[in-house]
Amino acid sequence: QNPAQFFKLAGLKFISYWGMVRPYYSGFHNLWLMCFFYPLYLFAMAGIWGIRKKHTEFLLYIISVFIIFTLSVILTCDDWNNRFNMPVIPFVMLLAGIGISNLFQKKNSP
Repeated sequence: QNPAQFFKLAGLKFISYWGMVRPYYSGFHNLWLMCFFYPLYLFAMAGIWGIRKKHTEFLLYIISVFIIFTLSVILTCDDWNNRFNMPVIPFVMLLAGIGISNLFQKKNSP
């Protein structure tokens, strides 16, 4: 009935889901979360870029998992982010590993 309010709250849930930082966590806890997750996301984006042409089906599978889990969080009313985030993190770590590998291969190549 209130699409504007829904989209505002959905955007906040999206940021909360992928941001992992909470105002009720200690500053050190939030800093640790940022130092762990944000570089992981950055390297995962590099991994996506690195496999976009060779492994299209695999990439579509991983991105669809991200979308399904993110939408399930956005559509829930409770703050269940950790329950939904844990199954997605292995895929993010896999993509981050590919991204790191691609970055170091390019750096070391002539």
